[in-house]
This record gives sequence, C-alpha cells and structure tokens, in this order.
Amino acid sequence: MAPALRALKASCLILCLLHCSPTWAQEHNPGNHYLSRFPWESLPSSSTDLVFLLDRSGSVGAAGFEMQLGFVDRFLKYFEVAPNATRVAVISFSDDAVVHADFLKEPGNKCQLVRHMQEAKYLNHYATNTGAGLREVREVFQNSRPQAHKVLVLVTDGIATTGPDPVEEANKLKKAGIEVFVFSIGRSMRKHLDSLASSTEHVFEFESFAEFETFDKDGPTDRWTLRDSPRDCDRLCRRSLDKAPDGSERGSCCDKNAVCGCSLKSGLSACLCGPGFHGNGFRGQCAPCKPDTYKDTYDSNSCLSCPSHSGTRHEGSRSVKECACHEGYAGDPGAGVPCTVVMCPPLQPPEHGRIVECDNRYEGECLFQCDDQYEMEVGEGEEQSESRFCQADGTWSGKTTVCKAKSCDKPQDLENGYVTGCDSPWKVNATCTFHCNRGYELRGGSATRTCDEWKAWSGEDVFCEPVQCPPPPVVPNAIVGEVLKAKVYRFGEYFNPKCPQGFTLKGPPILYCNAQGQWESGEDDHSVMACVDQSKPTISCPEDIVVATENQSASALVHWDQPRYRDNAGGSKLWLQQMPPGVVSPHRFEIGSRSIRFRVVDAAGLDATCSFTITVRDVEKPQVLSCPQDIITETAEDDVTVTWAEPNFADNSGNVSVAASHASGSKFGHGTHKVTYNAHDASGNYATCMFRVTVSKSECPFYPAPLNGALSCDHWLHGQICHPMCNEKFDFLEDPAEMYVCAKDRRWYTEPEGMPVPWPDCARSSLPAQAKKKYHAFYYTGDCRDPEVQNSIKRAFQVNFDYVRSRLTVCANGNGCQLNGVTVRCGDMSEFAGTRRQRRSVGLGATSTVGVDAEVVLEFGANGTAALVNDTEDLAAAIDEIVGSIGEIAPSVLEQVSGEENVTVQMDLINSSAEDVVIVCAEGETLSGQGCAKCPTGTFHDRSQGVCSPCPTGSYQDEEGTVSCKLCPEGAATAAPKSTSVDDCQVVCSPGTYSRDGLETCLACPQGTYQDERQQTRCKRCPAGSTTEAFGSTQQTDCKKYCAPGSYSDSGLQPCTPCKRGTYQNLRGQKSCSECPAPTTSLHEGSKSIIDCVDFDYCASNPCLNSTCVAHQHGFSCEDR
Repeated sequence: MAPALRALKASCLILCLLHCSPTWAQEHNPGNHYLSRFPWESLPSSSTDLVFLLDRSGSVGAAGFEMQLGFVDRFLKYFEVAPNATRVAVISFSDDAVVHADFLKEPGNKCQLVRHMQEAKYLNHYATNTGAGLREVREVFQNSRPQAHKVLVLVTDGIATTGPDPVEEANKLKKAGIEVFVFSIGRSMRKHLDSLASSTEHVFEFESFAEFETFDKDGPTDRWTLRDSPRDCDRLCRRSLDKAPDGSERGSCCDKNAVCGCSLKSGLSACLCGPGFHGNGFRGQCAPCKPDTYKDTYDSNSCLSCPSHSGTRHEGSRSVKECACHEGYAGDPGAGVPCTVVMCPPLQPPEHGRIVECDNRYEGECLFQCDDQYEMEVGEGEEQSESRFCQADGTWSGKTTVCKAKSCDKPQDLENGYVTGCDSPWKVNATCTFHCNRGYELRGGSATRTCDEWKAWSGEDVFCEPVQCPPPPVVPNAIVGEVLKAKVYRFGEYFNPKCPQGFTLKGPPILYCNAQGQWESGEDDHSVMACVDQSKPTISCPEDIVVATENQSASALVHWDQPRYRDNAGGSKLWLQQMPPGVVSPHRFEIGSRSIRFRVVDAAGLDATCSFTITVRDVEKPQVLSCPQDIITETAEDDVTVTWAEPNFADNSGNVSVAASHASGSKFGHGTHKVTYNAHDASGNYATCMFRVTVSKSECPFYPAPLNGALSCDHWLHGQICHPMCNEKFDFLEDPAEMYVCAKDRRWYTEPEGMPVPWPDCARSSLPAQAKKKYHAFYYTGDCRDPEVQNSIKRAFQVNFDYVRSRLTVCANGNGCQLNGVTVRCGDMSEFAGTRRQRRSVGLGATSTVGVDAEVVLEFGANGTAALVNDTEDLAAAIDEIVGSIGEIAPSVLEQVSGEENVTVQMDLINSSAEDVVIVCAEGETLSGQGCAKCPTGTFHDRSQGVCSPCPTGSYQDEEGTVSCKLCPEGAATAAPKSTSVDDCQVVCSPGTYSRDGLETCLACPQGTYQDERQQTRCKRCPAGSTTEAFGSTQQTDCKKYCAPGSYSDSGLQPCTPCKRGTYQNLRGQKSCSECPAPTTSLHEGSKSIIDCVDFDYCASNPCLNSTCVAHQHGFSCEDR
C-alpha cells in the first residue's frame, strides 16, 4: 500500500475514534457516522491513562508516520491532557520500540506533549515488531494511576514480521485491565485484528488516507487547560520585558489579569485573559469588560453582552449573574429569567374630575383634569401636577388626585390692627375690612379687600403705622448722636437724653410720645431740660526735671512739655493759667530749684491745679587754675619759714571756698611735708591743690632714711657724711656703701665709689626655708655592675642615713632632715672570677670602688628644728654635723640590708667630701647678707630673677613678703614705682586738665587750649584764629572762631548775631555792639563802623498814612490824630 494511502486510512480511523465519546459529542458535528460506532462512554475524560502505539515500519513510510502523529494530536483534542486529568504516553515500533513521551511516569500537559511529538523522528524503519511495541506498552503502564481507566490505542498497517507474538502480548495487557483499541490502515486480516483488540467493536479499519482526510473536518471547539507554567508563554514574547506599568514582574509575558493556558485543540500555549477581561492576553493587553458586558472564562474570546434589557454598572464583570435588569424592567438574567417591562395598576378618575389619557407601562403618563370651579389639591411643600407617572417599582408617582373647590389664602395679618367681615374659608367674592389699634393709622392699600376668581385678594396690602411726634427739645450738653438727631419719634417711643460723665440732668428724666402725637413728661416741665456740669477738669504736669549745668556755666537751658488737661465738657472750653507767667519752654534756669504751677478752669468755673519742679544741679567741680610746684629747701636750723604763691581756683557757679592745710609763711622742720588746698563750691563739688615741702640739712638732693631703718649724718668741712642702718631684725637687701658724702658741688658720692644712690631699704630678716648640701662618699666594695648590687648599696646608704638621723638632736623630732637623689657610681675593677647561685657577696680582698652621691636637706622650722637653729651659721653647723655622721656605714645596717636584699654587701669608706651649703628662701623672700629677708612694702618677689623688684607705676604693695603688687583703683595711678600705700594712688587728670605727671593736682587747660584725653602732661592748642570760651575745654569743637566786626555773641565767639539797626561794632570777638551817638542811627543790621551811623528822618516817607508819625532815634511810631 502506498505511504500516502496508509496515512490517510490512519487519519480516518483516528477521527472515527475521536467522535465516539458522549462527553465530547455535544461539541462536535453530530453528522459523522463514525461517532455511533465508538464506545466513548467507556472512556472518562477526567481520569484516563492513554497510551498510543504507532507503527514505524518500512511499509508505513515517513508520510504515514507523520499522519499517525497528527492522529494523536487530533485524538487528544477531546481530552484535557493534564496531571489530574488525562495522562498520555506515545510509543512507536519497527525493529524496536521507542518511547517518545511518557506522562504516566512524569505527568505533563498537552503543550508539553506537542513539544515531545515534534522531536519524534521516523528512524530504524524496517521490520514490523508489533510484539516488542506491546511489551514496551506493558512496561509504561507500570506507572499508571491505580484508579485510572487504562486505554491502549494501537495503529498499524499490517501483520507483525518479527519479534514476540503480538497476540500473546496483547492478551497480557487485556488481562491487566487495559482496554485495547486497534486502528488498521489498508487491507489487513480482520481475525488477527480482533485477536489484538479488547473486542470486535474495538477494531476500526480505514481503506485509504483519502477517507481519513475527509473525516472530522470541522473538529471540536477549542478548550484550554490552565495549568501551564508561565514560562511556557514567555517564549511568545519577542524580548524579555522589564517590570510593566501594571505591576507584573520582569520576564512575565502574560498580563497580570491573564494566565498561561494550553490549548486542548492545538496543544499550543497562549496567554488567556481571565474572567472580567478581554484581549490577546499579552502584558498590558487585558482590558476590563465594559459596562453592560461580562466574561466568565479564561480564553481569548471577547466579552459577552448582558441579556436584553439588562446590564452592569461597572467594568470587569465576571458572570452573567452580575447583569441586572434595567430600571423599569423585572427578571433574573443570571437565572435565565428574561427582563420584562414593569406595569402599574389602573387608576380611577377623581371626584369632580376625569382622566384625559393614561399609559400604565413603566414611564407611562396618566393625565388628570378637574371640573370647572375646582382645582387639584396640593399638599404642603408640594408642586401642583396634573400628571402621574408609572415608576420603576410598579407604583404611581405622587398622591391620589383630589379636586377641591377654589379659595383665597388667609388674608394678611395686620400688626397693630385687626380684620372684620370675613371668616375661613375665604371663598370667591368673600370681603375683609382692616382696622388699626389706638395710636396707629392705616397706610398702604384699601381698607376693604375681596377674594377674586383667581384666588387673589383685590387691592394692595395695608399696614398700621404709629402716629408721629415732633422732634424732641434740645438738651444743652446732652449726648445726642447724629442718628438720634435725625430720628423720627412715633407713638410709644421714649426720648431719654444721656449726660456726659461729670454732668447731671436737670428736668424730667424721660419724654413719652403719646397716641395724639404729643410729648408727655408727667408733671415736670420739659422745657428746662439740661445737662449741668458737676466735675472738675483734670490736669497732669510733667515729671520733676533734674538737669546738670552746662559746661562752665551756672545755668542750663531746660525744655519741658506742656501739662495735659481735659474736661468732661471738652477741651475747647478750658482756660489754662501759669504761675509764674512768662516762663515758657525752653527757659534758662540758674543753679537751684524752681517750681512751676498750672491752673485749668472749665466753662462752669470748676478748676484744677498741678505743679512740677525744675532743679539745675551743679555737678562740675572747681577748676585749679594754678598750684605751686614741690618746694625743696635746706637749713642748718631745726625749722625754716617757707612761702609760696597762693593757688588760684575757678568754678562755674562763681563762688568757691578754699581751705588750706598750711598757710604761706608757715615753718617746716626737716623732712617732707604735704600741703593741700581744698576748694569747695556751694553744691559740694571740690578740687584739690597738693604740693610737697621738703626741708633738708644738706644741700644735696633729699632722700628719706631707708625703709625699716635710720640715717646717721655728720657735717664735715665741705658738706655732709651719712651712714644708713637697719632696725633690729631687719637687713639690707643689697649691701650699702660704707658712707654717702654730700660734696660741695651738691652731689652725693659713695665710698667705695660707684655704688647706687640713694641707699637701699631694709627688709625684715627671716630664717631660710631649707639648707642643702651635696655629699660624695667613696667605698671599697665588690662587683657593682649588677643592678641588684647597686640597689643594695643605695639601700644601705639610705638606711644608714635614717639610723644616723634618729640619733642626731637636730633631726631627732621627725622629717626635718632628708636625703635626696642618692646615686651609685662604679669605679675600675678586675673581672670577678666566680659567682654563687644562692647568695652573691662582696668579700674581703675586693679591689673595686663605688661612689655614692646624695643631697642632704635640712628643713628649717620643720618639727621643732627652729628651736635648735638661730641663724644661718647655726644652720650651716647643723647640716655639717649631719654630713660628718653618714659616711661610715654601721655593721648592723649592712647586715639588715643583706638580709632584706639577699646579697652580702661590704662598704669600706675610703674618703668623703661635701660641697658648700645652699640656702633656699621661702616665697616672698630673697637672700640677704644675713640669710633671707622678706621683700619690703613697695616691692614684690620676682621669682624669675630671685630678687625683690619695685612695684611698677600704677600699682603698690603695702604688705611684706608678697609675690605680686596691687593695682590702683580704676581711674588712679602712682606717680612713681615702689609705692607702698593705696594713698600713693592719685586720680589721673581728666579731659580738660593736665599736670606734670598726669596725676592730681591737675590744672585746667587755659583759654585757647583743650585736652580730650586722660592723664596728660600738657594741653593742645586751638587752631589758628580760634579760641575757647573758658578754661578746661575737653574737645577741639570747643575751639570757636571769633565774632567778626559787625556781630557779637555772649562769649564773643561763633555763632554770632549781627548788630541791630542803630548799633555797630568795629572789633572782633565782642560780646555786645555800640549804640550810634544821638541823633544818628544805622539803617541796616551788621554795621562795622561808626561811619555807618547817619542822621535819618523816618517820617519823611509818610509811613503812617492817615496817622501822625512820631520819629525816634532808631525808628518811628504812629499815633491817632
């Protein structure tokens, strides 16, 4: 048989088999005659294990083999190939058996099966070994599910030519419960086919491939399995996708609302939009079903429209059950009940009315009409309607229609009035009459109104208006605003004027507008109503003012604010008086206090007063214009008379009192004496002039005796010889000269020559704080290179010192004696021949030497040492006693140390030496000739130099033994270094003053100079062409230019005022102008010379017109004729 014919026959047989299942017959064309012969009812579609055995022999050919593969594909269109449904295996046989797919062993879906079948090849196509194929089928069914229906579909084109007996192998399968179907293509022995199949009804024969090709042309509708892996659909995309806008993960080909499904018809994978969505299923391509449509499956179909007259209100409906009937329709589309239009029940015509037309279907209208003289009744809040409509719920809109007789609304309510002649209901032609109450009159429309046929009242509304009174009387001083002034007063209203604060109402308190339009006030006469003032005005003066005098002036220009005053009747009716009169701000006041008083009076004659005080204080101290310099004189007598020029003071107040400690011409003894003049003004400000008078027996410069000492002087042929000396327990800080000689040239000389002048001061002596002495000892000993040996030697020396200290009287009371800085130095030695492990020792015959250096310290005053030491010599002797006792090391000490240190030490003294004693003074003290001395007053201990240094300028020290100086108070300084008292701190000169050292006594800068800095020794001159008004100017701006000729000022300096007419000034810097001699005058301001004074007749030009002109020297006046 030709290959093409065999393939056609196989295809026909396959299609016949596929159309025999009752489960799938409803999805196929029922006209195919093969469907009635195949027992599909025996093949459950949900749990069948199905094995295909295909003929691959040489008689089939490649085309026939491909036809058999197509048969498998079309056969399985009626089955859901999936692990939980139908499992499939495909085997082919020729010389041997080949398993192409085994889903019984490893379950898969149809799409996976298609891929396996695409890999099946027509190979080894020679003999027909049907038995080998059946045997392989039996092996595959070993993995079948226990409860599954087992089916074998054998496709062959002839009888077996080799291998085991196929009938025997088929029987084994049938015996195992496997149902066998045989499909034969071409001519075959029917008996042989029947023996292979389960029954004769399980054998199907096809004569040719042409018959097979025409079989099952339409095929079943497509169905899908949804158990495919998403990866099976990813290959459908052309490229790997990143995360999409819809949120699906990278690499997913299908949309987030889709799944990857396998087609039961084609065996191909595809993206299927899920229920409620439609589209091609690819990423971003599943759109929700539009309203009124739905979709309830995973497939590629479009959304279905809801049944007629139904729909959905939202997108993405997943079931027909979401379809609801449209408004006005009833039914249940989800249950198959169609939607039909709603019908309302029939209506009856109203009494006194009729139905014009009516439609009782949904949205149908029923129109009503009332008879003449009637109208439809409308409820409160409702609108009149002549129609009712059939609603979606099968009821009619609105209420039952009622026709009632026409009537007018209730007539208007009349405030302050009443109605007569009509009662409810107010039918057509009913008449009402309106009246007003007492005190009111009718206004507006007609007093009578009738209900017309249009249910409206004739005429216009009326109202009752109260009768009107004339304007109320004017009440003086009352509070009546513009609104009340313009107000129209009517019946029943009151007029009660209000009085301002402080006023009392006179007359009746209230007026009443009566029913006749007249004002009533009871028995009182309202013509005398008035507000009478009862409150005094208030006044507030400025606070008391205290100012200082202007610079170098006895007065000050004072400004002040006017008092604040007010009255309850208003400020325009107040009068202000001042005592004393004529003193207005600004005003110049002299030093002292002045009181200014104000009185305010209102229109009612009520008054109030206040006052304040202006005090001009003098805070400017007197100025020292001159003060004597220090006076130095010598005399051989005990005292001498000294005279000087009296100091000169000035004060801005003009009055100053001076008190002196000494008068000129007083006697002074030897020494330095302070002379003071204190100047006081009336305000207690003071200034001091202070100078010194020094009286000396020598003609040389005077120097006081040394501090804490005395000076012994004798006269000789050409002068004086002096010897300084210190008090007991005091000593010179520096060695003085043996003598100080005042020579005939009035200069001091020293013996020996070249020593400082004057002589040094004396300081209080004190014992040193410490005495130190360095000690060196040399011993014969053993090998001291070993650090432990050195430590033992050092330890022995220290212990021996402690032993000696405890026996010395000077050290007996504690730690007054100390040993510091002990060091050990090894001398030359020969190599030590042997050593011992347990105990190292230095014995006799050792040849090495060792040096021990130490510093012996004796603390003065520590633990009773001061009782044994009286001066520096005692201190040196005491430390020598210590040093002389520590060289020899006691045997008991060596034995003690050897036991403690585990080493035998021998120390034989060779010799010893000691350096000089070093004296250490306490803080605030320095070395003196006798040891230590406290730095005296006026000095401090300069620790960096080790000396007592003088306190610098601006500081002092009034205590001994200090390490610093005290600063002068702020604004004060000393005239020289080495000051010993705060009294040496003098106030520095303030701006505007000077002195020879910048300290008090300070002189005022003279006129023409100024000083703008403190502590100055001279004043600065004003620029050329300018000067100052007075002494003591503090800034350059005080320098002012002189007034030019033709002008003047109070000081003669700028700013200047031109000379008035009739005066002149030919000099500069003048304080007034000169009057022209009579009868002359000057005709303009600023005349600079007497030449400008001329004889002039002011009346010559007739300036008074109709009055009489009277000429004066510098002007004229007009008098009435």
